[in-house]
Amino acid sequence: MPELRKQFEIDNHLGRLTKALKHLHALNAYDELRAYAVKHTLYKEALDAYKYQPEQLRDITNVYTAYLHDRSRYKEAGIGKLP
Repeated sequence: MPELRKQFEIDNHLGRLTKALKHLHALNAYDELRAYAVKHTLYKEALDAYKYQPEQLRDITNVYTAYLHDRSRYKEAGIGKLP
């Protein structure tokens, strides 16, 4: 098992979710990171991780705005929506 994967598993087990998410980013495991961010409501952390990767940033932003919309936080959802 690769070292970063081990670190992810340890941090996930210990509840250090933000740190675990960073390990997924370092592993280039976008789909897994996206699912992890949704599961643990780590949208802002995921947005920060992909701030220089436009395609992933757009996708995470859209997932986050859907989350906000579902919680009736319409103003915040409207501000975050990317074309």
